[in-house]
Amino acid sequence: MAPWLSLGLVVLGIAVLFLGNRLWLLGAGIGALLGTSLVFLFPSILGGGLGVLTILGLAVTFAVLAVIFKGFTHIIAWGIGFFAGAAITMNLLNILSINAGGWNALLGFLGGVVGAVVANRFFDWVIIISAAIIGAMLAVRGAEMLLGVTGLNDALATILVVALAGFAIWYQLRNKKT
Repeated sequence: MAPWLSLGLVVLGIAVLFLGNRLWLLGAGIGALLGTSLVFLFPSILGGGLGVLTILGLAVTFAVLAVIFKGFTHIIAWGIGFFAGAAITMNLLNILSINAGGWNALLGFLGGVVGAVVANRFFDWVIIISAAIIGAMLAVRGAEMLLGVTGLNDALATILVVALAGFAIWYQLRNKKT
């Protein structure tokens, strides 16, 4: 994968960590993470230029959709919840080195359904938590790609994602109260 794209994923991840309450940015982060998941799920099909196009295309598409449908918060809640749940589930499976083929896609879909239901009920919290997890996963995934490794040590990657996400949740809640 192109080094500029890897660095872009790290920068986008950090931006989502701190500014994820902006729906267009969160949408771009979700699209990029979903695109990255697809590239890692189907490396032979989506490698090279098609992989870059998939990641960038999904990031731009989801950012534009978040702007267009900003007035429909319940629809956005379902959409963000579904795609965030699917992207988080697929990346957790990847980080934990669980590769069950087609079952990963089914588990991603089920994670999306759970995410959609939860997101509609607790919209503000979901935005903060989703932005934190999506941003942390993007930053770690981008760093992995930038370093040229297919996966950091599973424990190290997990610790990095949890630490970054925890910090981002604390940061956004602290700023929300002021």
